[in-house]
Amino acid sequence: MPENIFDGMRDKAHDVVSNTMGYTASWLPSDSTDGDEPLTARVLFNKPTDKEKVDGYEYDPYRYMMEYRNDFFPGLKDRVDSNRNETVFISGIEYYVRSIAAKYDGNTLIAELYKYQGGMSQGFSHSFS
Repeated sequence: MPENIFDGMRDKAHDVVSNTMGYTASWLPSDSTDGDEPLTARVLFNKPTDKEKVDGYEYDPYRYMMEYRNDFFPGLKDRVDSNRNETVFISGIEYYVRSIAAKYDGNTLIAELYKYQGGMSQGFSHSFS
């Protein structure tokens, strides 16, 4: 139960938008063991294309963004902040989680993602070992 009415309204608004226009995402921590089930949630997902260019806006065709409530994937931000190699699946595609920042309310997180390409993520030169 939220601490105050405004937190509850924020969560409800986020849920309505993500359930209506969002995508299903799943995350299994990198140190999980066999048999562990991934966490799954509806998230907002931005996957840019050439058609989405906006004048004056920094455009990077490999910059994918996932917005979610911090209680959807507990521990993901801490792991990424600790330089752990974490990936999420959105609509069956694997993405490397590059960084995560909190929005103004502290409860909404925005993850910068790169499309995972068999040992390397597209647009990010980091080898996985």
